[in-house]
Amino acid sequence: MVNRKARDVQKMKVYEFEEELAELYDIHDEQLTLFQCQELVTRICSEHAVHPPEVMDGRGRKNACADTLWIRLPKQFRNLIGVIHETCHVVCNSIDGADSLPDHSPLFVRYFIEIFLTRFPKSSRDSVENYATICNVEVAPVDRFKALPPECCKKLLQLFIEVDWRNKDQAQLEAQLEASREELEAAEENVDSLVSSAREKFLQ
Repeated sequence: MVNRKARDVQKMKVYEFEEELAELYDIHDEQLTLFQCQELVTRICSEHAVHPPEVMDGRGRKNACADTLWIRLPKQFRNLIGVIHETCHVVCNSIDGADSLPDHSPLFVRYFIEIFLTRFPKSSRDSVENYATICNVEVAPVDRFKALPPECCKKLLQLFIEVDWRNKDQAQLEAQLEASREELEAAEENVDSLVSSAREKFLQ
């Protein structure tokens, strides 16, 4: 039986929320190259034991879009918030049971917030969640967020960089991915410590 996604009732509210964040932290003008977008996508995916999709030029498209194999980014979406948003779709779609959730579910918003916190040191969870409340955006509890411990994430990231995972010969990467997913399931680390570790790694 095919799971049907629930109606995406807060889609426009999430877009408004992200616009508020962009204004608050003055992010709009920080344009990224496609290479930088791909690097950010790969790093985020490595933290969640997910194959990084290929970042592609979204020229001719009005909006960005994402699938498990690719993310298409028109120029206006090649910024921190645009890349995190599309990568969150990829990460959330890999979570068991999430395939029936709306695209911009409370779980999606929780992942967006936590990943945003790791990438933007000026931000705080209280202020970001406050803006979500102002925009009437529903957010899942913070304990629904999971990320790999830093040492496991580092190993997986190195493999993503070194191994052509689109090639047929990817046994090493698949084995590490499986081990990483087990780590992810067993992760009981405090979310704040995961966010802090990711911040430090991002700033290096």
